[in-house]
Amino acid sequence: MATHPDPANLESLEYLVAALGAGWDGPPLLQRLHGLCTLARWASDEQRDTVTAARAAGATWREVGDAADLKANAAYAAYSPGREERLRRMAERMAERVPPLTPPDLPGVGVVEAARRLGVTNATVYARAKRGALKCITIDGRLRITDPAVTDHGPDDHCGSPGQP
Repeated sequence: MATHPDPANLESLEYLVAALGAGWDGPPLLQRLHGLCTLARWASDEQRDTVTAARAAGATWREVGDAADLKANAAYAAYSPGREERLRRMAERMAERVPPLTPPDLPGVGVVEAARRLGVTNATVYARAKRGALKCITIDGRLRITDPAVTDHGPDDHCGSPGQP
């Protein structure tokens, strides 16, 4: 259940933000930002320490979630021990799913580059390739345009008729 801030406490918060930003040389808004970021880092550390102490004292993840305005599973994901390790493993799994960038030594050009050179949309390049109007090959599920009308021009040259499918 969300509570509304007390204006008297907001004055204290403003003072704290100003004090934390005072050591930063720069325009006032950037001093304020520095103070807010310093406060946020401190609060984040305090949250983790408080959750750890609450759990050690017997609080359930549901109770922690209620106090943090989160569902129990979100509180567990945010504050449980080993969070950083889980995030690292998840990032590794995601990196494995992302296909590598197309190596530059492949024949032809990609659809985006072909569209740029022809002055048409990507969809037009796909349509021309499908009906045989552009020579192409597929490598690892990616369409590569090998048509000399596209590949014999420099990267900044436009060829073909812009806007013509």
